[in-house]
Amino acid sequence: MMEPASVEEIVMIEAAARAAGYEVRRYRVRDLEVVHVGVGDQWALFDPRRHDGDAYRLLVDCKLSLRVGTKHAVATAWPGDRALDCFEDVGENPAAAGRMAITRAAAALHEHRSKEAA
Repeated sequence: MMEPASVEEIVMIEAAARAAGYEVRRYRVRDLEVVHVGVGDQWALFDPRRHDGDAYRLLVDCKLSLRVGTKHAVATAWPGDRALDCFEDVGENPAAAGRMAITRAAAALHEHRSKEAA
């Protein structure tokens, strides 16, 4: 059973998707709120925190880098000449830490671009 995402997590997922240039829609079914992204005329559930494929698409489409060590996973976005590093503790699940670091870095990239555009 999928645990419902918090409002903050939904906002982060939407920002990450927008950083990659995806069209974003939010859906609510009972107590579950999810994000879908549009690719062409197809819409699909999007949750890079939980799905390797979604995280990989973000990594590639946002041109992020990822390093996973024994203690931390670090995803880096490169807006211009500066680096935006997002760290996650690896704990017992390095793949989950990598996915979360990627999601946070993509969301940070979107936030950085939004501030520059304002």
